[in-house]
Amino acid sequence: MSVSVEKKRTSRFLDPWVYIALGSTGFVLLGFIAAGFFEKTLVYGQTNVTPGNYGSIKTFDLEPQSIGALRVDVNARIPDNTNLAYEIQLVDSQKKVLASAVKEAWNESGTWYEDGESGSWSESNLKGGIDIRTKKKEQVTLRIGVLEYGDKFGRELTSPKPNFIVSVKNGVVDTRRLWPGLFSTLFIGIITLFTVPNSGKKAISKKINDSDVSDRATVGGKNSLVRVKVDIAADETTPQRLNVELVINNSYGERVYAASHTTNIMRTTVNNTVKSGRGSLTLFFVFDKQDSYSFNVEVVPDAPVDKTTLTVRDSSKTLTAVEAIHITSDGEGTLNNTQTDPFQSDYPNYDDNPQDQHKSEM
Repeated sequence: MSVSVEKKRTSRFLDPWVYIALGSTGFVLLGFIAAGFFEKTLVYGQTNVTPGNYGSIKTFDLEPQSIGALRVDVNARIPDNTNLAYEIQLVDSQKKVLASAVKEAWNESGTWYEDGESGSWSESNLKGGIDIRTKKKEQVTLRIGVLEYGDKFGRELTSPKPNFIVSVKNGVVDTRRLWPGLFSTLFIGIITLFTVPNSGKKAISKKINDSDVSDRATVGGKNSLVRVKVDIAADETTPQRLNVELVINNSYGERVYAASHTTNIMRTTVNNTVKSGRGSLTLFFVFDKQDSYSFNVEVVPDAPVDKTTLTVRDSSKTLTAVEAIHITSDGEGTLNNTQTDPFQSDYPNYDDNPQDQHKSEM
């Protein structure tokens, strides 16, 4: 049986959900940005209103909006330890109330004493508002009325007059509804980023306290991406690079792949002394036939290697396009395997050129 081994970049196995989630996050962010372009300030200022009366703040044109609504924001300003009930009204030219809202406002402060310590506190709830949309253009007047005004002892007050800071904007988009969408899509996108590298069926998961590990599993097929990951734990004598020699045999014992890959070792140092090292190598394979393949790994030099872990996942997905090793065989296999050197030139060595080394995906 002859085997063709070709390294090709492929995007066939991309997981679309991460891009859908992150793309949705981008659209929500664009919504936040675009919302500001539709706003137009119609009224901004402050006024005092006598308790028990209504004060007309401003007359302006209310126009239909394809996006957004008219928003009236009112912030009351009253002395400490007082409370206030005020009403916001929008009335038309015939003095008919189009929209109204009543706000129970208060402003409280004081001091506290506990275990010989003391301090001050302050709390308030003073803001009120209205959102309104219209189907026709009309002239409206904004009015604010003071319904109740008193202190914390229940006594009615007439002075000082409550002060109100008023803002009226048209074309306002309620971005509060966008926040749940932003957080949910961002959460899904982040989860997908972490889960995709572990996607697919785990066919092999074997760990050995040595430099060589091997196991067999049924994987492959033209529409299946096989992810092979080798994790290395080394001791204080480890060099900066180790070679991972990988041999793959089919169910007949025939070798379909053999190559040596250099992997960088991240060394842990304490006081300029190397204490340990860790490295990882990830390779992607596309086998034209589903079969029972044996994966044989040896890390060289083997002296500094404490532990080697082999993980093989079938039907894996990726975040980006990856360099995949496509293995194509013709004809039926036999038990006669004439290749004796697992790294002879009949099989390509991808590490002859350092720039062609496989880059593992996180």
